[in-house]
Amino acid sequence: MSTTLIAIGSDPCVCFPATWEIYTALVAARGERSRPKYIYVDGRMTVVSPSNHHEEIKKILGSMIEDILVELLIDFHAVGSTTLLKSQGSRAGTEGDETYYLSNIDRVRWKKDLFMGEDPPPDLVVEVVYSHSEADALEAYRRIGVREVWVCKDGGLTFLALGPDGDYAPSAASGLLPFVSSEEIEPWLYRQDFGSDARFRHAFRAWVVATLAPRHRAEVED
Repeated sequence: MSTTLIAIGSDPCVCFPATWEIYTALVAARGERSRPKYIYVDGRMTVVSPSNHHEEIKKILGSMIEDILVELLIDFHAVGSTTLLKSQGSRAGTEGDETYYLSNIDRVRWKKDLFMGEDPPPDLVVEVVYSHSEADALEAYRRIGVREVWVCKDGGLTFLALGPDGDYAPSAASGLLPFVSSEEIEPWLYRQDFGSDARFRHAFRAWVVATLAPRHRAEVED
């Protein structure tokens, strides 16, 4: 496999062959920094340097997810872009742009490092895509056992749910939050008419209370 440099759009990335030892050494050398983002699958490594716009989109969607969970009093634990490593069997590693546990919270809260196989996988991950293919990241999430991935790509939003066959498939509604659809979340994600994060989040929280809360109550009561 040859080295490939991609600089399409605003998220330059490079793909090259690498051993597991090289990958883990680079992750360790990066320390507490969140950049660059490393993805490793089957001896292939992708290094992505997220742009400012990439970071804006991930923070917006992350804040929306957290506003939904907070307003509806759904327990969660956010671990940001924590590196997820699967070192046993088919090795893989990546870090979500935003990462959430909705279950097994007591098993992972306050842990310094998470090791997939020893620790439970996250339930929900956000993956923002510009220049790099999402294929290797999704394969890593699949091997790790992440139940759902929300992919932001080309101005759209797709919910991918891990099925009984062990593969991801698009889903109109979230499997974890079945009262939420990608079709109604997507327009909020790319809105630019509020002028500030505070005004946007205030309006979005009001929408959550008016629109999603009744659906959630109906599901809980059923």
